[in-house]
Amino acid sequence: MGCSFSGLNALYDAVNGGGDVWINENRFRIVRQLGEGGFAYVFLVKELVNASSPASGGGAVAGGLSKKVKDKSHLSGDGTYAMKKVLIQNNEQLELVREEIHVSSLFNHPNLLPLLDHAIIAVKATQEGSWNHEAYLLFPVHLDGTLLDNSTAMKAKKEFFSTTDVLQIFRQLCAGLKHMHNLDPSYAHNDVKPGNVLLTHRQGKSPLAILMDFGSARPAKRQIRSRSDALQLQEWASEHCSAPFRAPELWDCPSHADIDERTDIWSLGCTLYAIMYGVSPFEYALGESGGSLQLAIVNAQIKWPAGPKPPYPESLHQFVTWMLQPQAAVRPRIDDIIIHTPVMVDVQNTKAEQSSSSLFKRLQRDDFLFLAIAKPGSSSQQESCLLTFTKRRLWKKGHSSLLELTLYPLINLIGCSFFFFFFSTHKRTHHHILIFTVMVAVTTEATKMTA
Repeated sequence: MGCSFSGLNALYDAVNGGGDVWINENRFRIVRQLGEGGFAYVFLVKELVNASSPASGGGAVAGGLSKKVKDKSHLSGDGTYAMKKVLIQNNEQLELVREEIHVSSLFNHPNLLPLLDHAIIAVKATQEGSWNHEAYLLFPVHLDGTLLDNSTAMKAKKEFFSTTDVLQIFRQLCAGLKHMHNLDPSYAHNDVKPGNVLLTHRQGKSPLAILMDFGSARPAKRQIRSRSDALQLQEWASEHCSAPFRAPELWDCPSHADIDERTDIWSLGCTLYAIMYGVSPFEYALGESGGSLQLAIVNAQIKWPAGPKPPYPESLHQFVTWMLQPQAAVRPRIDDIIIHTPVMVDVQNTKAEQSSSSLFKRLQRDDFLFLAIAKPGSSSQQESCLLTFTKRRLWKKGHSSLLELTLYPLINLIGCSFFFFFFSTHKRTHHHILIFTVMVAVTTEATKMTA
């Protein structure tokens, strides 16, 4: 695909105060610049449907962009779109843009920003005989800004998203990532962060959240089999993955490891934290004397700042902790998160109905569960069992205080004893974890039957 040189000159005129742009056979008028970063600029443009195309010899364009876009829901009612212009200075950058275009064409989901059209043209550089390229990518426009923009504005006013909005934004991001992770082959976004989430405010509803910028998206599964492979991955991650949201295995990769889409789960956990508090859970390290962002991330040293009043439910904090497992092998997958997000909501509702006893509140906490799934060697099946246990131990209204304060703590004490026995030996196996999980689930069900 190409673009005429007259269209290119029109773009330069437009940046300086006027003019139109051709992207293939469609013509757009630049309204204003929306942003810039690196070698890319983003403009608000308006389609001129009845314009004449230079490629068609002056004939009218019937239908304009609507003829090209298959999903008509992506078309703008008023003809406005976002156009990204990328300055390309070498072949490596050219291949990166082509990869971004290819990856974007793989996705079709309401929570992933669609690429509507694109053009890459060659332009003569200032040095004699050399050529550079420029790329033009056309997207739907979302003028309410990014999650980062909204969070920054809210933080300045000491405002916070409601728990409902936090969960709804989070669920939409999960849905978009599920689409990417469940492709064959699976794709990882690799740069999930508030700056790559577009928000559109809707009256009477939670904001619409759309994940964008697939310039870092790659097939998720990578086999690391040497120190050279590990260093190469770390170097790539330092260029493509934002540091405060980068998974530990991308900071310090072992020489023998299987990297997968759970790098996104770490970033998603950081983003959930940022939806609540406006920053990554590890950015505090940048402001501390002698603090190290890498050490804070690798050791999962989370600090919880003051939030809204009333505060966010503890279950939200626990959900973040669950996703921020430093060891990727025991980190949940996107399907686990989507399945158990309703459990997080149930915990919040259940807490409001339960006794105010401080002992009982401590017993409701899932620190014990997180300790279990943080141990090495846990498989996906075992994680699922443990999560099922989380759901089973949610108490229904109406339990007697005697049962709450005696039998239930006793059973958990026995379970914890078995747990520490299994994990105190160097010969622990997957079977130990699974037996322990089943034992706790069975005793929990027996307790509920006793009640």
